[in-house]
Amino acid sequence: MVSLKRLRIFKFFMLWAVVSGFLVPGYGRLRAAAHEPAQDETGVLKNLLTAYNIESNTCTLYRAFSEKAGKEGYLQVALLFRAVLGSVTVQMENHAEAIKEMAGTPKSDLKTPMVKATGENLQGAIKQESDKFSNVYPAFLANARQERDKMAVRTFNYSKSAAEDHLNLFKEAYADPARWEKAAKRFWVCSVCGNVVTALNFTECPVCFNPLSKYGEVK
Repeated sequence: MVSLKRLRIFKFFMLWAVVSGFLVPGYGRLRAAAHEPAQDETGVLKNLLTAYNIESNTCTLYRAFSEKAGKEGYLQVALLFRAVLGSVTVQMENHAEAIKEMAGTPKSDLKTPMVKATGENLQGAIKQESDKFSNVYPAFLANARQERDKMAVRTFNYSKSAAEDHLNLFKEAYADPARWEKAAKRFWVCSVCGNVVTALNFTECPVCFNPLSKYGEVK
């Protein structure tokens, strides 16, 4: 026969268990979830998604700028925009790969590009690439390094380097469009990192160190 003292102990234990949640289905999981830190809104995945969206819109923009330059007779500027478009496409693909590695889904919110005269379009491109080189990718890189995400560090590094090259090329074309047209430059793009060059005077890519065979000429 159960003693009165043992019965009281049992009742106390049952009451404590209910209050503590041990006898409520799923309570332990809910309590743990309540104490989990919220997702960091400035985390690597969000930055990758932002970068993917930026470069997706850049592709749309530079495609339109290239068509406009061609219509205005700036064939070399049109070719430059196509070369940078090829570079940005590689960056987009690299960002997408990193996003999928983190179980994310690459997505774009494409805006209708504002196309003006070629000189103004070059100014817009200079401003955009300057911002990516000086602000966007340095911040994304710092966060990726802090999180020790090697894949994100690599793709952000490639994009930062490419943005600097794009910026210099756009500045050169804007400074003297007539001279730029006469120069008749040729462009090659690395299919791994998106690096743009005007001469194949090396044996391996100076950015990603892949062989020269990874470069394709833009027509």
